[in-house]
Amino acid sequence: MDNSLKLVVLLYILTCVSVGLDITVLRQVFGFIYLSFVLGYLFIKVLRLDEADRLEIVVFSVGSSIAFLMFLGLFLNDISTALNLSKPLSTIPIMITISGLTLILFLLSYREKDKEAKRFSLGNVSATTILQICFLSVLPVLSIFGALCNNTLVLLVMILGVAVLCAASMFSDRLIPRKIFPLAIVSVSIALLFHTSLTSKYLIGGDIHAEFYVFKLTEIEGYWRSPGLIIVYSIIDSLNSILSITILPTIYTSILGIDGEILFKLFYPFALSLIPLALYKMYEQQTNKKVALLSAFFFMSTPVVFYGIEPLALARQITGQFFFILSMLLITERKLALAKKRVLLVIFAAALIVSHYSLAFIFIFYMIILFFLSRKRILSYRKISIPILTSSLILLLIALTFSWYIYVSDSPLNQLLNLGQRIISWFGTDMFSTEARFQPALGSLSPTATTSLIGMVHKALIYLESFFIGIGILVLTIKPKEFGVHPEFRLLAITTMFLFLLCFGIPNFATALNFTRFYAILIPFLAPFSVLGCLFLIGLTRKHVSLHLPKTRALLVKDFGLYLATFVIVTTFLFQVGFVNNITGGYPYSYALDFDRKEKSNDLSIRIAAHTMYLVDQEVFSAKWLQKNLNPTSKVYADWFSRYHVLRSYANLPDDRKLPITNGTIVESGAYVYLKYVNVRIGVISTVSFGFLNTSDISPVIENCNKIYSNGCSDIFHKP
Repeated sequence: MDNSLKLVVLLYILTCVSVGLDITVLRQVFGFIYLSFVLGYLFIKVLRLDEADRLEIVVFSVGSSIAFLMFLGLFLNDISTALNLSKPLSTIPIMITISGLTLILFLLSYREKDKEAKRFSLGNVSATTILQICFLSVLPVLSIFGALCNNTLVLLVMILGVAVLCAASMFSDRLIPRKIFPLAIVSVSIALLFHTSLTSKYLIGGDIHAEFYVFKLTEIEGYWRSPGLIIVYSIIDSLNSILSITILPTIYTSILGIDGEILFKLFYPFALSLIPLALYKMYEQQTNKKVALLSAFFFMSTPVVFYGIEPLALARQITGQFFFILSMLLITERKLALAKKRVLLVIFAAALIVSHYSLAFIFIFYMIILFFLSRKRILSYRKISIPILTSSLILLLIALTFSWYIYVSDSPLNQLLNLGQRIISWFGTDMFSTEARFQPALGSLSPTATTSLIGMVHKALIYLESFFIGIGILVLTIKPKEFGVHPEFRLLAITTMFLFLLCFGIPNFATALNFTRFYAILIPFLAPFSVLGCLFLIGLTRKHVSLHLPKTRALLVKDFGLYLATFVIVTTFLFQVGFVNNITGGYPYSYALDFDRKEKSNDLSIRIAAHTMYLVDQEVFSAKWLQKNLNPTSKVYADWFSRYHVLRSYANLPDDRKLPITNGTIVESGAYVYLKYVNVRIGVISTVSFGFLNTSDISPVIENCNKIYSNGCSDIFHKP
């Protein structure tokens, strides 16, 4: 038995003991590693991926583990009736099932001699390497400490350290050698993600409250109830059709014995932090290590893509995108045996399908386009073969997708059909409408308050990066040999650019999913061209300068293009993360750095925006109090943000028991009125139809109600 299998056995024993005896901390640490890695690692050993390197083994192992957890939970959920299990997703049934699969995979993977054992040997680690690893570990520590303590200075130091790390990686091989680039990516990704997610001890964002609500339905019952046939569209029914936010977190909370709120704030950022690692591997296969690292940093540097409030508040998209990237890595990977890649691709694709409905449809679109493009001549060039994609595989993936969203829940599929009908119906009417296309797309990526000098520089840098990407894709299309990327990745990038242009060219297409979400899904396959486009332009400039002005040739050093791309990406990052705005006193751009400035702002819209995605203690306390004391059939009147945020996640109220409140509302007898921080302290009521009302406007509505709860920032009224 090799050392890796011995570690697996030891980890399994420690997990069972800590779970059985409920040993705090050990149960969470060992359980998390076991659930997130062991099953997948054993499966990778069963496949005998001797061609895979260490980084691929890590990301494929985590991906396989998460996929198996969802499928095991689904299997246990479906056979619970036959086994007479009332709560199949509770600790004991799950642990027994996972243990059984672990034993099977262990026996299948057992070999006396294993080539992979050498891959995980640390070998001789120099003192310099240890110091470099210690430096990299400082960034996540600063991030976690600064976020938990709300220490802006510490977070600013962390952000500056991230920028220095990226620049040092490009300028000096001695400071940051290429062999620790993956560790640098892990350090930066964790630091950036936790500096946002740990800013509040509560859930931050919009959709995450609905995701948390469907998770609680599953966790409380210990059983997942699929929505089935849905007549009227409901976001809750759509979310309840996917396993990444129902069965998956329920398994983790059952085994780890932690609150779901903590899991949402730790597990999904962990999954998101692995995406840059997989992307780095994909980029490295196309370019070189430095370009790959800078491209991965470009992906991580954008808040609407990686560490911002919106991407962190989309647990289903995080899980789905992780499997999406792993699937594309397999398609562009050339070293692995074809049969083994297909097995992994089917597993990751199936996991993607049950993780996020929108991404599942986008993934199928990619597969179909790549399949047909690989069999046609593109721009008069020879055919490009993608052997992993066969007609049988494509049909299998299509069948899996539509079977799931027909028989499990047809709500997402109906939503897709309605979207197609709406785009076709309004195509002519909205053809020249900026609101239906350009305005939401450009507005999502443009910095706030561009009228200031800081804002204009910020906007210019974003456009410069986009210009580099455009140049890179153009060169890739007309001169495919210029960058030396594999044909498979070339088709992937061109398909992505085509989808990106559809967001601008087709009315209502970008707004269907929300352009920032489209951007987050598409930009991973365009990120390398932010560097390659810059390198091409500098190379072209060098060529003409050398030809016409030979005396100035020395001004353009060998790696000038790489240094320029690094300067642009790092500088843009400092603007995007809010570092520049914070130290210059500009617009409070960042929640993590500027929440205090947002709260104290004289601009009412800034103060309101600060509390649309961020919950204070008193709001959560009042919502939990309401949940405990609310009559089982009573209705609750509240403003828009309360109904779809705090009352969903912390009061666990279904939508049919939450009613909007306006200045014309008549509160029925026995009902409650809930007011949150924005209503009580800022004095505004958010509505769908009327925008914002003053809280004083609803005084006649609640004058016949009794105030039964108040904590200074949140009030609850009851009408007898």
